[in-house]
Amino acid sequence: MFKILSRMVFLTVIIGVSACAGIQHKTNDERVFSLAEKRQAALLKQDFDKAYAFMSPGYREVNTIKQFMGDNQGVYSWISSKVDKAECEDDVCKVYVEIEFDARALMGGVGKPSSDTLILSRVNRETWVKLDNKWWFSKSE
Repeated sequence: MFKILSRMVFLTVIIGVSACAGIQHKTNDERVFSLAEKRQAALLKQDFDKAYAFMSPGYREVNTIKQFMGDNQGVYSWISSKVDKAECEDDVCKVYVEIEFDARALMGGVGKPSSDTLILSRVNRETWVKLDNKWWFSKSE
């Protein structure tokens, strides 16, 4: 009986160690890239509550959700956004996001019927910071 129990424990330990060895840990670049994609998706959907949750604790201490919405009213003109890359060093990451937007919507369609569009794109460089082992959006340039 003891031999069978010993073998079962041994097999359980071997399987557990094998499973742990097979787990691949994400790099900071991969983690932040994924977070940035989720944030961009929320902004594109104009889900400001979800997008606000990615903001750093310091930002949320001094800015309400209404202020955040005001800071991000330009997203109404967005057509698409794509996270191109994330480059991390220590506790700071730079994330490059290409945004395609309707410039006419930003200008309120001034001068032409609102059905006309003027599609432009830009690349935002975002800064993400790691605080208490969590990544937060800090600013966009």
